[in-house]
Amino acid sequence: MITTITISKEIKEEVEKVKGNKKWDEFLMELINIYKEYKKEKIKNLLNEVKKDINNEELDKIEQEILQLRRNNNFRDYKI
Repeated sequence: MITTITISKEIKEEVEKVKGNKKWDEFLMELINIYKEYKKEKIKNLLNEVKKDINNEELDKIEQEILQLRRNNNFRDYKI
């Protein structure tokens, strides 16, 4: 299925500079993967900061609540 995304001419010109010779699908998938990795790293860093400020008992309780939330909502497990 082919779709169209409407963007301004200025944005298209900037994106094409970064895209280079890649096909749009390839470029956008790469961009999505970079964004996902960035978000994952940001969350990981935030969790590491939080871990510094709480004790092990509180941490265990939070981890159990997260696991339960993931199970209830069919989320995938990620190693942190």
